[in-house]
Amino acid sequence: AGASLLTALRLGRMLRVSTFSSTARGLMREWRVTTLVVLSVALAVAANSTVVGLFEALIYPRLALRAPEHLYWAEFFGDFKNRQPALLRDSIVARHGRSFEATTWFKSGENEIVLERGDRFVAVTGARVGPHFFEVAGVTPTQGRVLTASDTASQQGTLLLGQATADELFAGESPLGQVVQYQGAPRTVVGVLAADADFPNTRAGVWIATNPTNRSRRLIRIREGFSRRDVEIALDTASREIAALLNEIPGRDVAFRLAPAMRVQFRYQNFHYAIGAASIALLLIACANAANLEVSRTNGRRQQLAIRSA
Repeated sequence: AGASLLTALRLGRMLRVSTFSSTARGLMREWRVTTLVVLSVALAVAANSTVVGLFEALIYPRLALRAPEHLYWAEFFGDFKNRQPALLRDSIVARHGRSFEATTWFKSGENEIVLERGDRFVAVTGARVGPHFFEVAGVTPTQGRVLTASDTASQQGTLLLGQATADELFAGESPLGQVVQYQGAPRTVVGVLAADADFPNTRAGVWIATNPTNRSRRLIRIREGFSRRDVEIALDTASREIAALLNEIPGRDVAFRLAPAMRVQFRYQNFHYAIGAASIALLLIACANAANLEVSRTNGRRQQLAIRSA
């Protein structure tokens, strides 16, 4: 039995070698057809790789943030009559903040904020942020600096511009230190943010630093070595303290809910299904071309094959 098995293995190896060598000789003889088939398939694979890369860039855009997986939104539910100041609530949360580096706030502004400089003006979407928002988010400006606590207390007022807004207002000039009219009031430009630093994907053209409100979104950065569960425990403790001050029931009347700040920022639409369908069509075209070339080559050798068969 062992000898028979060894003989079968040797025969199979010889057949594989023979088949491979004959296939290689056939490909060498028909090198033009082989080249066309390989190029056709290569183009289809390249097109599919491009579409996959496009999908990945749309679904997971790369933002200029420091460790975005550590950023979470802490939504507060309760105190609908605004009996407790937002700063007091933030101080209570900060006392239990061993598991996170810092907390700040964010609030979307008006959609039609008018910025003016001389005879130039632009209507953009604005955002109101806490003084440490960009530090917590880990955003670095392309020009100047970000907003700080001193900008919140500033009497003159300062602001941060997006790159597209700065280009439209200043047309290549440096905007740093320039004064623009923000809804009719003068404010000084202290920095410019790039498009890939637009967090949390608000498409804002201008940012200003303000004091928090009860409906502002809180942003938390988890400290290295801690987990989301550690932050949830800390927020539960803070919610019980807040509920005691308000004479309410924790968990039912007062609660914090934690959610990742970096969610998928892309939704599939019919156009993107069309891109996928076009990619599949390219593969089918490549396969059809290869099959068509093989059929044409076989038809050209029909007479020779008929003679061999006879």
